[in-house]
Amino acid sequence: MRRSTSIWQARIPLIPVILTMLLVFTGVIYTYVSVHEEEKLTLALEQKALTINTLLKLQIATYAEELYRISSLFEYSFDIDPVEFEAFSNKIKNRQPSVHALSYQKFVKTNERDSYEKQDA
Repeated sequence: MRRSTSIWQARIPLIPVILTMLLVFTGVIYTYVSVHEEEKLTLALEQKALTINTLLKLQIATYAEELYRISSLFEYSFDIDPVEFEAFSNKIKNRQPSVHALSYQKFVKTNERDSYEKQDA
């Protein structure tokens, strides 16, 4: 028994060194995995942001095209009434489900306001 006890007593000073090495190894592995995972998440976020950015640009371009159509309507037709505008805007609302409302507001000059309000009443 004495011989086995002396063998273990000689190895006891190595235990803190081995534990320290394991702790350092675990820290290095944790750091490596953490950095790798953060890079992976950053790349995924950038890809999602790029996709959303592209979709938003496309949607904004589509809305701009619809606004140009409305502008052309008023540019080439001088006397648009609310019924005609409603028919025109319904086509836009059917093509673009995210457009919920378009309204017709007649431009009234300041000097014509009184007569317009009396006519509307």
